[in-house]
Amino acid sequence: MKRLQIIALHLMLLLCSSCMFYEKPLSPDTQAGSRNAILYGRFSQVKDHYSDFNLGLWIKNVDSGSSVYVRFATNDPVSAIAVKPGKYRIAGFVGANPEHETQCRHLFLPTEVRGPISRPFLAKAGAQVYIGDFGGQISDDSVIVGWKIKSVTNNFDDTSVEFRKKYSNLLTVPVDSLFDRHFGED
Repeated sequence: MKRLQIIALHLMLLLCSSCMFYEKPLSPDTQAGSRNAILYGRFSQVKDHYSDFNLGLWIKNVDSGSSVYVRFATNDPVSAIAVKPGKYRIAGFVGANPEHETQCRHLFLPTEVRGPISRPFLAKAGAQVYIGDFGGQISDDSVIVGWKIKSVTNNFDDTSVEFRKKYSNLLTVPVDSLFDRHFGED
């Protein structure tokens, strides 16, 4: 009986370790707070019309090793998530099926990304950090699924205007940009 319980526990851990969940986006009526940091940007996804797969940006806490995933969207791609204050880096991207099973996990290599998104950044309590505009693509021909990040751009001004309209309760919160050359040098 004990052996069966151990096998069942190992099987459950194996199955759950391949699942991932996207961080819940902030609701438009979110109030400013001082316990968390807010990461925001544009996370747009183009996918085949019949595909149920989803793409996510993989953000890793450098100190704790924990990860958060921001879901890409086909509609309303400007989004924000709350994270614990700390040092983070854009680690890569993930792809998942509708059951949240990880189908793809791609760690960005130093040769693939350069500049601000390749460096760790500090997410301070009570502050917002613009992390960029990301364009992703999913192709699904029912045999092979292709996942990729097609673009990463600094569109701070336009995305911040949309962000401020969507999250009007956060107008007074200090904002940093990952693309500011002095940001993260603390």
